[in-house]
Amino acid sequence: MASKAGHVKTCENCARGKIRCIRAPESPICDRCRRLEKDCYFRPARARYNPAKKGTRVEALEAKVDELLARVGNQPHVTPQREVSDLPSSELDPHSNQDKPQDVIDRGVVSYGDAVKILDSFRDTLMPYFPFVLIPPETTLDQLRAEKPFLLLAVLKVCTYKNEPVQKVLEETFQSAVADRMIFSHSPSMDVLQGLLVALAWIHHQAQHLRFSSYLHLAWSVAGDLRLDRVSETQSFYSRMDLSKISPDHDSSKQSKNEGRRALVGCYMLSSCRSTLFQKDRMMTRLSYVEKSAFELLANAETASDRCLIHLVKLQQIFERIDDAVVTSTSPVLEADMNGFQSEINEYKTTLPATFSENSLLQFNLHTLQLFLCQACLFDKHDTASLAASAMPRSNADAGLPPHLRSGGQSLDLTPFQVELLTRGLTGAKKFFDYFFKYSPETYGTISHTQWLQTGFNLVLSCKLAVTGAKYAPRSPHVGALCSALDMPQILRGTSLRLQWLSKDRVKSDEKSQFKHFYELWVARILEWFEQKYHLTHSEDRAPPPAEVAYGEASSSGLRYSSSLQDTTLMGGGYGVVQGNQSDMPGSWPDFLWDISTEDILGGYMGLLDMPESTLQHGYEMQLP
Repeated sequence: MASKAGHVKTCENCARGKIRCIRAPESPICDRCRRLEKDCYFRPARARYNPAKKGTRVEALEAKVDELLARVGNQPHVTPQREVSDLPSSELDPHSNQDKPQDVIDRGVVSYGDAVKILDSFRDTLMPYFPFVLIPPETTLDQLRAEKPFLLLAVLKVCTYKNEPVQKVLEETFQSAVADRMIFSHSPSMDVLQGLLVALAWIHHQAQHLRFSSYLHLAWSVAGDLRLDRVSETQSFYSRMDLSKISPDHDSSKQSKNEGRRALVGCYMLSSCRSTLFQKDRMMTRLSYVEKSAFELLANAETASDRCLIHLVKLQQIFERIDDAVVTSTSPVLEADMNGFQSEINEYKTTLPATFSENSLLQFNLHTLQLFLCQACLFDKHDTASLAASAMPRSNADAGLPPHLRSGGQSLDLTPFQVELLTRGLTGAKKFFDYFFKYSPETYGTISHTQWLQTGFNLVLSCKLAVTGAKYAPRSPHVGALCSALDMPQILRGTSLRLQWLSKDRVKSDEKSQFKHFYELWVARILEWFEQKYHLTHSEDRAPPPAEVAYGEASSSGLRYSSSLQDTTLMGGGYGVVQGNQSDMPGSWPDFLWDISTEDILGGYMGLLDMPESTLQHGYEMQLP
């Protein structure tokens, strides 16, 4: 309680000593300070809180607010001269919507101007190689930010592959967005599905591919939630657990329907291509829905690419039937079946219009399909118990054994059908790489995941075909000539040079996360296997190395070389078919080809992180069987 003079009743000395302060009513000092002859000081009392003033202040504030509201209400409404979507990001008020989360452009990870350039670049360079997600040219960046922010984030992520620090930030943001939309809130939409497809289509630009299966499963789940895996007549039909029928969406536009059709075909192509080349289970079994969606796109095509999707689906179905003939059959693949597949491929080529010869997706699939048939017949492991015995005499110890387990000591013995497939494969491999190396180096960074995967498969298979042809060349000069024409060492050299070109302009962060680090090591792994199997010869009459030519100019073999990198040695010498003693040849069937399988090598191609850390170190010597 304060005194009448506005001071507290206890002096500072008594307060410090925690002693009761006593003083006479008219005395300026207390009795204790007088006795001890100390200065007696009374601190001024603090002002007491007066609750009566609160109401007055609140009333004043309310009156001020009422006055401001009255002024705003009396002002005329001014129509803006430009739409918000036409304003650059610098003129947009960042505080106009406090509830809207900031995207990577607001956070400054990617500037507004760079985002506009990236979107245009995606339309011009990447989108033609993945026609399952189309962004119309009239769609602006602001529209995409407002309507499909997840798709925009995926586009920014895949287009910044040359700047690894920025792409790393975008990848982390993308993962968080996937978790928010698919796990925490579970809001499946066409925006999420298209964003996942774009991320999957160019996932090979990142060192880590372990998320491919997860993203693909999520994409299929979104397609199922949106009922895209049903024919259009039943997409809006009621569930068996519902009490009433869900009315169909008659207001759905042609553009939105085509978006769903493209997305479904894209999910199918990504999963089917990977499952056939890696011999994995397929996620989509109702192919009639996919085929019907492709036919509906053909009938309601908005772009030229919509008309080619049905051909991609048809070719992929041939892939799957060949794979089924190998995987699900308990008996060896019959020669008649393989001839039937070859006839079907030849007939289908004749049905393609001439305009599709320039479609890279169709060309990649046609070349790979021809080589995939050779892989299925020659190198896939079959149940060989009922395989017809060759006409060549063999020892009793080999009787009844599978061909790839029979003893060595004699030249490679192939049946006429196997020789025919070998020649087809060598010819097809040369045609593919002649076509592949016609692309400019910039193009290799834009091709989609399916084309990238098919290129790796064709490279591995071509190495196997070259090794087999070299072993069989003493019995067939024609096969030896095909091996020389293929020139597999030069193809490996060209592949290595193109990988170097892809990584030369990259802004790098961590050495072990670089694009170059993983793919160049994968090529080195193939090279080491090839060196051990495709025997080195120093024949004096072997063909001279190709003359040095300028970049972009085709050499006599059809390949294109870079003059600045022409002197790069790949294997330390020339390679050719072996013309040595036949006693050094393996047995009746090339058992050396089973030392490392296509799946093993392709596992490194798309998942090198699964390899032990020691194998990624420079100078590591891989122990092959």
